[in-house]
Amino acid sequence: MGERYGRAYVLVNITPGMEQEFANAVVSKGLLFDSKVERMEFLHGGFDFIVILNGSTHDIDQRILEMRKLPYVRSTQTMVPFEMLNWEVISALYGESQPSPTPPSPGKMAVSEIKNVLVLYSSVSGNTEKMAIAVAEGVNTVKNAKVELKRFIKAEDLANYDAIIVGAPTYKDDMPVDLKKLFDEVAAKNISLKGKAGATFGSYGWGGEAPKFAYEIMKHKFEMKIPEPPLLVKQTPDLNALELCRNLGKKITEIAT
Repeated sequence: MGERYGRAYVLVNITPGMEQEFANAVVSKGLLFDSKVERMEFLHGGFDFIVILNGSTHDIDQRILEMRKLPYVRSTQTMVPFEMLNWEVISALYGESQPSPTPPSPGKMAVSEIKNVLVLYSSVSGNTEKMAIAVAEGVNTVKNAKVELKRFIKAEDLANYDAIIVGAPTYKDDMPVDLKKLFDEVAAKNISLKGKAGATFGSYGWGGEAPKFAYEIMKHKFEMKIPEPPLLVKQTPDLNALELCRNLGKKITEIAT
């Protein structure tokens, strides 16, 4: 399937008083490639900016990810034409979005010594995504660890990881539909995750049920090794919450076998 091209409209909510810093960062980081076509404008209402991006699905998604990493960003909402959605590209993108450690030289490290860690997450507002990025950063602090940050994955591919850390935002007191379907498929196909290290986390507005549901399924149904309770953060994660996410990623990677 070929790459898709088009336009995305990203609504951005900024920490009050940091609007100019956000605008400067977007420009300085080159997230607007062509100022004649792509632009930022102030908004009135629930969001502070609308950022208009053009290009391929891959390029647009990469720039949105970089934008969401900015400390001034509280939440985002992205609108793209339906015909731009290319799930093969999106799945591949989120497997590449977090850099992995440099591969070892031949003879220095056996393949079996590398710990393969998956950080799988869903996010609409961008809050759980910020947590996921921090979790992946924590994984990367562990020697011989290789992390992949994904939004989508095939059930069969879960067996390839030593640790699986799941980010599940709570919407309408439940888990995201895609995650529920994935867990159902793992059970239906008898894919064994027994003994793999794992953890759950997520942002919520109220309740925080989704990470708890994921925790119960992974620990008791899939018999995974989950030493930590779900890491819950209300709304936008602050610096302390992001540090807890990094510690979670590090700890789960260290117990993976």
